[in-house]
Amino acid sequence: MQPVVSRPSRRDVLKTIGAVGALSLTGVGAAAAAKSSEKTFGEGHGIGAFLNERAAYKPSPVWSSGVVDATGQDTVEVVVGAMTNVEMPNAPFEELPVAFAPQAVAVSPGTTVRWVWPSYGAPVPPIPHDVVSLDGGVESLDSEMKMPGADYTYTFDEVGTTLYYCTPHGAPFPVHPHGQPPEARIYNEFGMRGAVLVVED
Repeated sequence: MQPVVSRPSRRDVLKTIGAVGALSLTGVGAAAAAKSSEKTFGEGHGIGAFLNERAAYKPSPVWSSGVVDATGQDTVEVVVGAMTNVEMPNAPFEELPVAFAPQAVAVSPGTTVRWVWPSYGAPVPPIPHDVVSLDGGVESLDSEMKMPGADYTYTFDEVGTTLYYCTPHGAPFPVHPHGQPPEARIYNEFGMRGAVLVVED
C-alpha cells in the first residue's frame, strides 16, 4: 500500500525546510564523536527496547508492526525513508520520510538485504539517511549518508540479531543538529531504527 502524503503548500514546505534541514543534516564529525556515548541494548538483542525507545518527534509506540517473516527469500528489500507520522511543533507536515519499512524483519542465513532510498517528489523534501549498525550486533553495517535514489546491500550469513539506525534520525547517542548552537543536542530524533533477525529455517 502506498503511503499517504500530506500536501502542504510550497510556502509551508520552504518554511519547514529550515527546521527539517537542521534536524536532518547532522554533522558527521559530531555524530562520530558522540558515538562513544552510545547506549547498549542487550548487546544487539534488545529489539523492543531499541525500536520502541521514546523519540523526540515521533508519537509512541514507535514500533508496533511486529517482525516481518521473510525467511526463505534470497533477497529482502527495506525502504530507507518510508513515510511515517511525526509530531514537530509548528510544522505543516504530519508525515515525513523518516522511517525504515519494515522496521524489523526475520531472514534466513545467506539472505541479502537491500536498503533502498525512495524519492517522493514535491512537496516532500529529499532527506539524507544512512544505515549504521548498533555496536555489539552480529553484523556490521555502514552505508554512509545517501540521498533518494540510492541503495545499499548486505548479505547476512550468521544467525543472530543486528540492530541498526539512521544517524541523524534515530541515533542512540546525542547528535548536534546542523546549523544549531554548539550546545544543541538531540537524541533519537524520529525513532528511525531497524532490526534484522537471522534465524535458522
